[in-house]
Amino acid sequence: MDRCFERTTAGEAITWGRSCSTATIGSTGSFLPGATFSLTLSGAAALQPAFAFIGFDLTSALGLQLPLDLGVVGMNGCTLLVSPDASISTATDGAGAASVALTIPNNPNLSGSGFGMQWIHADPNAGNALGLLTTAGRLFHVGPILCANRYVYSLSNYAAVTGTLQAGGPIAQFR
Repeated sequence: MDRCFERTTAGEAITWGRSCSTATIGSTGSFLPGATFSLTLSGAAALQPAFAFIGFDLTSALGLQLPLDLGVVGMNGCTLLVSPDASISTATDGAGAASVALTIPNNPNLSGSGFGMQWIHADPNAGNALGLLTTAGRLFHVGPILCANRYVYSLSNYAAVTGTLQAGGPIAQFR
């Protein structure tokens, strides 16, 4: 039988890419239409500006291919991972943490769609001309993420190459 590996019905968040900072990106909450979740930053410099970039394109930004080496603007070793389609500014607290709350529009057609986020934060010890650092990125998939179809094969015939289509999703045939 092919198996549908459904992802969580609450959506998912995956960290990807490299950071030029010791700070980490995270998130809390569910990623469903109408839900509010938090994007978090921890381990950054205390009491400094921080910007959460929201990007709907993970392949290009401003006509340039992503990931983009930010050494061209003086941020050596840092990488832009998401298109800066929107940004939210805040500041880190005394412990170097920050958080922004976002609400996913209450539109069921958003299920299965995705977007990325990344923090850019100030650090007096950044070691670059701009005094800014980047975190890794965070990729969000809006839930519920349901499987589309699956096939059930004859379990008594491992050589069967066709099966019966049933409701479900991405398939992997085990023989």
